[in-house]
Amino acid sequence: MVTLLLDSTRLEIVLSATERLLAFHKGNVIVPRDTIAKVQLIDDPWSWLRGIQSPGTRLPGVIAMGTWKSVNGVDFVIVRRRLPGVVIDLEGHPEFQRIVLNTRHGLALIQALRVDAGEQPADVVALATGAVPTAGAAEEPAADEPEAPAEAESPKAAPGAGAGAGAKPRTARPAKPATARPVKPATA
Repeated sequence: MVTLLLDSTRLEIVLSATERLLAFHKGNVIVPRDTIAKVQLIDDPWSWLRGIQSPGTRLPGVIAMGTWKSVNGVDFVIVRRRLPGVVIDLEGHPEFQRIVLNTRHGLALIQALRVDAGEQPADVVALATGAVPTAGAAEEPAADEPEAPAEAESPKAAPGAGAGAGAKPRTARPAKPATARPVKPATA
C-alpha cells in the first residue's frame, strides 16, 4: 500500500517501485493542500473507477494502477483487490481531478488534514494520533474551550494476579449458544 505524507503545504503519495512501474508514473504524486476539495472514505474503490486506463495497468478485481481518463477528467488510481480506501477530489490540480487509492489509514488522513501540520513531511497516522509535534499546536486549551477532566488512575493489580501493572480487568464474555453437530458413528 502507498504511504501518505503530509506537511503544511502538500500531501505526498509515496509510491513503491512496483507501484510506479504498474502505474506508468515516474515519481510520487504531489497534491498541494489547497487543491484538496473533499476526502471520502470508501469500502469498494472499484465502484469509483471511471473511464479507461491511459496509461495504466488493470486486472479486474485484482489491480488497477495508473491514470484513468474519462469525460469527467483525469483520475490517478492505486487500487488492489477489494480493500477499503479513499477518494480525494481535487480542484485546481494541474494533473488530476481525483485520486482513488487503497489505504487502511483513510480516517487518519481525514484527521491529519484537519491538523495544522508542520513544515517537515510526516506520516498521516503519526499526525492523526498526535505522535508528531505540529506547528501552531497549542500547549494549553483555548480560553473558550473547557479543560478535559483529569483521568483517575486505575487501580493496579495485586502482585501475582496475572495482570500487568495498569492492565484493564477482563470482562466476562456471553456464553455461546449450543449448536448441534453431526456425530460420526464409531467404526470397529
